[in-house]
Formats: sequence, C-alpha cells, structure tokens
Amino acid sequence: MKNRHRLMLIAALLLSVVLTGCMRWQKPGATQADFETDKTECNREGLSNYPIDYEKQQVANGYTAPIVTNCNIGVQDQGYSQNPYLYAPQTQSSDISCVTTGGQYVPPQYATIDVNQANRNDYMKICLTADGWSQHLGSGFR
Repeated sequence: MKNRHRLMLIAALLLSVVLTGCMRWQKPGATQADFETDKTECNREGLSNYPIDYEKQQVANGYTAPIVTNCNIGVQDQGYSQNPYLYAPQTQSSDISCVTTGGQYVPPQYATIDVNQANRNDYMKICLTADGWSQHLGSGFR
C-alpha cells in the first residue's frame, strides 16, 4: 500500500511537470505580435516592481565526510604440504592492506540568486491575465 501511494505521488509529480511545459497563452482574436507586445509590457512592469536583486545564498550545507576504511587481505600461497596424507595449501603469512578515506570537512556551497525572479514570474502571469490572456494546454503562445 505504501509503495502504491509513493508510485501515485511520483506519477502525479511527473504529470504536473509535463503539463506545465505544455501551457500556452491564448486570447481570442490575438496574434503572436499582440502577445509579444503584452508580454514585453508586463515584463517591463515586473522589472520595475521587482528589480533584479542578486544575493549570495547557501544552497548546500557544509559537512564532514564520513570516514570509511576498506581492507583487502592477500594470502601468500607457499605451495602444498609435503605430507602425502595432507593435501592442502600451506600459507605462511597474510598481507592486509587498508585504505581510509573521508574525515575531511566539505564547506557549504553558495550560489548567486536573483531573489526577485519568482515575484517577476508571478507578476507576469497576473499581468497577462489582467490583459485578457489565459493559459491552456496545447496551441497558443509562449
């Protein structure tokens, strides 16, 4: 039951991603040129209301890499026993080689992000809708 719920959630997320990529703007009687004009005006207003504002933001935490030791045991074969009643390999010594990795500190990662981008995207949708445009699946303008 739990796996089925997880599978349905994944399917719903994939469907939403696919459908979002297929959304087009439509307005009865409008042309591509009309859309571009309205889009340019909405973009200008969005930039005026929400100017580009770059900030350095942490996108991944720093951490200490886990310490892992991997060992290999190599047995040196010294031949077979001289005793005819004991036919087994004789080993004289074993070589153990270990390699330890990790333990070092990995610092946080930072990226420069425009903190107003999401606001401009939202404003664009509101502005185009106010101008009579609506989003639909299929044909239309992007």
